[in-house]
Amino acid sequence: MLEPSGTICSLHNPMTTSGGVLVEDSFSGGPHDSKRQYREHYVCAQAFPGEYNLLIRRMWGRVTADTVTVEIRQRGQKPIRRQVKLRGTDALGVMQLDEGRRQLVISEEMVAAARRKEAQERNERALYAKIQKSEAKSHADSMASASDDRRRERRRQIRRRRGAVGYRVTPTILPEGTALTATGVVSGDRRYVRTTAFPFFSGIGDVTVFDVSGGQTPGAGGGSGGNPGGGQGGGGAGGGR
Repeated sequence: MLEPSGTICSLHNPMTTSGGVLVEDSFSGGPHDSKRQYREHYVCAQAFPGEYNLLIRRMWGRVTADTVTVEIRQRGQKPIRRQVKLRGTDALGVMQLDEGRRQLVISEEMVAAARRKEAQERNERALYAKIQKSEAKSHADSMASASDDRRRERRRQIRRRRGAVGYRVTPTILPEGTALTATGVVSGDRRYVRTTAFPFFSGIGDVTVFDVSGGQTPGAGGGSGGNPGGGQGGGGAGGGR
């Protein structure tokens, strides 16, 4: 699109200082198919008044009936649709805009910033789509791995059941010896302290040994634990296999 200020909006220059933007080019952005319709969408929200020249050029291939449909929309007016016949490879359409709302051109810095923002958003969308695809693949792989793990665990459990006898040793610590617990109370005038001591003597009274082949075998008896404040109780070592 050749704009009144002399700027050209195209695929190579999708944003111009006159406010023109090429927002869609379906031919360059997707797979090529002879049965598919391709279109380009040019928008100028605030345009200069004057003459706009639309150049239509066939780059390669054949266009159906050598005809292109052009639709023009102006603010506050009905859309205009025209069939443009290609003469050879090119066709030129002229549009006149009498009442334009733009008075000054956009600075090059603003156009460059808009282009950078558009490129950044496009890269972010591509990265987001790539992350979603990667997460979906990772989820599918993890589900398949979990299913394989469950199958392997079931096979291991089946193999363990074939005539096997399982056992697990659970050690328990039994305290043996002398323990002393003491408490203290301080008087109101802080002159006296009353202490109370609780000695405790404990010992292993009996030991029972169990094995798979012989069952329980009682061991030798031992002495019981002593009472608080009493003497130490004697205890013998338990026997067994």
